[in-house]
Amino acid sequence: MSFEMTVDVDADGLASALRDASSRIAAGRTERVLAASRVMIGRVAALTPVETGRLRDGWEAAAASIAIGIDGGTGGDGDAVVTSNAGTTEVIASNRVPYGPFVEYGTRQQAPAGMVRRGVSDSRAEVLAILSELLSGDAE
Repeated sequence: MSFEMTVDVDADGLASALRDASSRIAAGRTERVLAASRVMIGRVAALTPVETGRLRDGWEAAAASIAIGIDGGTGGDGDAVVTSNAGTTEVIASNRVPYGPFVEYGTRQQAPAGMVRRGVSDSRAEVLAILSELLSGDAE
């Protein structure tokens, strides 16, 4: 008994499909990364405990700087810097409120709030859905 299998690959068609996918991903990448970043930072802000509001305002300023397309300087103690090139888009959000790390990680007298770690974790499904639109072709 013999078994024979033939695999025929249309290399030109495959190369064309890969080029189309690459172009589609590049065109929507920055917009999708910014949208995902706004979701994540918004979730961190919502989870930030409020005594004076200064720490939460820093996260809201970072999200606002992404939303209006500027790097920093929205009036709070936070900002975001967006860098994009041919292959990557990076968003670095920062909150310059000096006691932020103590709220995040806690102290001897205060339990950790963990708002950054929880916010990133809680927004994971929504962020993945936003980014997966690039692969499905739904991002415009």
